[in-house]
Parts: sequence; structure tokens; C-alpha cells
Amino acid sequence: MNLRPNPRLLLALLVACGESQLDEVTPLEEPDMEIPAAVVNVRPPPRCSASGSEREILTHAAGDSFSLALDGDRVIIGVSEDVSFTGRVPTSSVYRARVSGGEAERLTLRDYVGGPIRPFGDKLVFQPGLARKTASGWSFQYGAVVLEDLGTGERETIGPDASSFAVTPAGVFWMAPDTGARRTTTVWRRDSDGASSRLTARAGDTWVADDTELVYARGPYLRRGGVIEAASLTGGRARVVVEHERDAVRLEPRGVDASSVYVQEIHEPGSRVVRNGRLLAFERDGTAERIVVDREAIGAFAFGPDHVYFSDSGGLFRVPKRGGSPERIWTSTSAVLRSVTADACNVVWATSSASIGTVYVKSH
Repeated sequence: MNLRPNPRLLLALLVACGESQLDEVTPLEEPDMEIPAAVVNVRPPPRCSASGSEREILTHAAGDSFSLALDGDRVIIGVSEDVSFTGRVPTSSVYRARVSGGEAERLTLRDYVGGPIRPFGDKLVFQPGLARKTASGWSFQYGAVVLEDLGTGERETIGPDASSFAVTPAGVFWMAPDTGARRTTTVWRRDSDGASSRLTARAGDTWVADDTELVYARGPYLRRGGVIEAASLTGGRARVVVEHERDAVRLEPRGVDASSVYVQEIHEPGSRVVRNGRLLAFERDGTAERIVVDREAIGAFAFGPDHVYFSDSGGLFRVPKRGGSPERIWTSTSAVLRSVTADACNVVWATSSASIGTVYVKSH
């Protein structure tokens, strides 16, 4: 017997089932949430590959300083040579490499002489520099913050006078210090639609930001104690996150996430020698101080969704943000770790040995 479906019967069944289900649906209440002023540059989460051992994705001669930034399944790598005490002309290069490996693509980024490079949508953000030869070697001067489209080569200057910058999902931030008596600092934000806004605070050179707040150490020349404040990107008075008074110790913000502000102890024991100390975490309302990394002489930092990555003389480690025992990722022999970055899938770090730079990646 050849059975053929009856279209009218199927339609009636679908309607009946649909009415039965709809009768049982209870409308959901809208969640009570605050929408950030501008949330842009949001990319889908990367696809994570299986964890494994580290692999090299770039080897570069004359690699002394590195900028690393993960952009999906690729890494933006800035490499520069330290020639401060030599007579050689400094060299800098920019690459884009896949975390899966393969030959890295060399990018043309004119006037790049080192410093951070960050992806923002389909563009790169950096500060062009000028290398000047002095009696003691070479010095570098940085100024404007620019957006450069790698496809067209078009460049837009967004911050003509900036001492530093940061990139978050909410936009590009840059700091324009005021040398007046009040020592205020203007922090500007530029989103992907071209809109700009500014926030004035008594901030030093050390600051971090996410898509809701700017967190900074108040006062540019703190030597003993101080205040860590947070200012909303939508305006209003800044609030105190941490107020401290510790002899020969100051705190500098290193990172921020949805629940915590991460600060590092900087020791200044009556001399110019600065020693990087422990990493502490405070709830965003300033309560519940906890130790995340209990070590001295910590080097580079990176913050993933669930872990903090840090280096010391023994190598590269990661530790849960809520605290715990550090897990070793890489062991240092003769190489020096220069930079590290991480996301939900990968950790990337750069080392140098005898002026040969190597970039590694390891999947979680």
C-alpha cells in the first residue's frame, strides 16, 4: 500500500499542537539590568581546539619587545628591537599569525616603532612613534592614537595627544593628561560609530577599563598609600574602590572583570628600585580583599575569563581568579618572557634569548 501524507491533515495537526503549546506559555518578566552606554566591537566567541603542548607560531631576529593581542583565531604581534644603548637604527615589525600555526603574515604599519597594538573591529589601534638618536642611543616619542584599516590602508587619528590607550568592547580609550595644578586627566572614548565622549578624573598613568567603568589610581605621583577609584562611563561622581596606606607600597590596577578589580602591590623601599609584588583582588564595591598571586617579582600579566596568567623568573603560570594553586604552563631556561595574552581558548606568550624572539601558543 502506498501511503501519501494529507497536507490538510498535517496543517491541522500543526495548528492544534501550536495552540496547545501557546496556551501553556507564561510570559517572562524582563530582567532588571543596565544597558551600557555603548557596547560595540562584539565578536562571536572563538571556537576552542583541543588542549595540547605549546607550539611556535613566530620566530623573529632582533626581538626584544613584543605586543600581543588575540583577535579570534589570530594573533596580532608587534616586535621591536631594543637599541637604546647601541648605534644601530631600530627595527620594528608587525605580524598576523594563526593560533593553529602556519606562516605568519607580515603587515605594513608605517611609523610603528613599538608599543601596544590592539584590534578594534576590522582595524588596528596603535600609537605611531618617532625614533630620535641621542648622545646615549635612541629614544622614542609617541603621540597620536590612530585607527588603521588594513584592507584599505586608510588611517584616522582619533587622539591627537595621548599618553596611553586601551581597547574594550565599549570602544577605544585614550588618556590626555592635564599638567595643571589640579592634576586632572581627561580620558576620551571613541566607539565604532565615530561618537566620542570624555571623562575627567584625577587619574595617574596606570588605569584599566571595561564596558562600564574606568578604574584608576588617583594621583599621578603616589609614593605611599593612595586611592583606587572607579568612574562610570555614563558620567557621575567617581567612587572609591580601595583606600589604603601601606608604607613604601602603592597599588596599581592591572585588570577588571564583571565582579572584581585586580591590583598589584608595587614596592618602593626608599630607593628607585621598584619591585613588583603580589596581585590582589577586590570586589567592585571594595569589599572582600583576597590574594590571587602570592609571589614577589611578578612580571607580565594576562587575564582570561576564569584565570590570571603571570610570569616570574621560573616561567609562565596560571591561577584561578578566585585563588588557588598556580599551574605551570612554560618553564624558563635561558629565555626571558616578554609578554603574554589570553582568551577563553588560548594563551600566547613571547620570549627572547640572545635577541631572538619566539612566540608560542597553547590551547587550554
